[in-house]
Formats: sequence, structure tokens, C-alpha cells
Amino acid sequence: MRPQPPFPGQPQFTLYPSSFAVGPAYLFRTAQRASILRGEAIFNGAVTFAITGVGGFNDAPGVGNPFPFGACNTCHNMQNAGNNFSLTPKHTGVGDNSFAFMTPIPGGVPPLPPTPDLPLFSFLCAPGSIPYFSNPVTVNGTTYDLFETTDPGAGLISGKCADLGKFKVPVLRGLASRAPFFHGGNAKSLQDVVSFYNKRFKIGLTAQQQADLVNFLNTL
Repeated sequence: MRPQPPFPGQPQFTLYPSSFAVGPAYLFRTAQRASILRGEAIFNGAVTFAITGVGGFNDAPGVGNPFPFGACNTCHNMQNAGNNFSLTPKHTGVGDNSFAFMTPIPGGVPPLPPTPDLPLFSFLCAPGSIPYFSNPVTVNGTTYDLFETTDPGAGLISGKCADLGKFKVPVLRGLASRAPFFHGGNAKSLQDVVSFYNKRFKIGLTAQQQADLVNFLNTL
């Protein structure tokens, strides 16, 4: 079956009925199945958070920065597939120096900064040319925004600073078999992926909620 486009209020993953966690034949797995159900609900919007500073999303017409009622399925919105219906690449700040300089969330430690095992590319960009990013440096009397990344992403194709670090939202089916995660293998486990987003968007997931979300993602 072809994935269907998203509709407002529609859960993007509908793999498990509410009866999934009950039934005499499955009593020994009730707790595990209940966790998976909770994880699916979290993914589908049971937990909402503000999405801020995502180039390719927050700067799209009518979205705004922040977007106050985001959820996992805001960007992973293809029905039971998990990629993005628009196919527009997004920049969340994996493997680059942007997080410390993002507006309106400046400061702090990048959740997944560049690592020494990958090459580091530096770009001198016109001030204001990268959405939600400002890192001014002066070179030969000219001021630029210095952007550093292990992978230029869509910017390598378009040649535009605005596209640096942008990547397509991936399909999530079969996710657990594709470690390490993100374009540069920055996250070793699904727990690392969930932890990144929890920090990046200040979601406030509890340890149990993170475990539930990981358990759900592992079943895809």
C-alpha cells in the first residue's frame, strides 16, 4: 500500500490497536507491549513541544518560529512510513556548530557536535544567509558567519549557505537495523537518537517516556 499524505490530527503510525497489550496469550509480554503502545502515542502527538530553529521548517510560510505544538510526527508525517510528505530537507543541527549559535536558543553544548573521526568543513557565509544562525567572524576586514560541519548536506548540491546541513527526513520503517543513525552515524543507538531530540527541542521526556519511544521505534 502506498503511504498516504498527512491530514490534520491524523496519527501517522497506526500499527498497533489498543488491544495490542492485552489478551491471555500475551500476558507475559503485557508490560513490553504496553510500552510500545505508549511510545506510538508519544510519536503521534501525545507529547507536544516547541520546534525552534529548524531551517526548512520554521522558515516555511505560515509555520513560524517557534512552532508551538510540534511532535515527532510533525516532520515524520507520512502514514506508517515516517518520512516527510514535502520532501523538503531540514536542518536540525547534527554534526555542526550551529546549536551553540542558533536563535532563539543560543548558548549551551551541541547535543551531537562534530566528531574528530570525520572531516570538518568550514564555510564563510554572508551574515543572515543561514536561517536561525549567527556566528560572526572577520576575515580581511569582511564579516561572515562561520559555519562548520562534518557534512554540508543539501548545500553541497545547491551551493547555497541557506541549505548547509539540511537533509531529507528519512523513512523510519526498518529503523532498528540501520545503526548507527543520522547522516554521519553520529548516534550509536536509538536511545542516543531520542536523547538528542529530547535535548535539542527541550521536550522534557522522562526516562520511561524515552524508553517507550525507543521500544516503539525498535518495532518499525
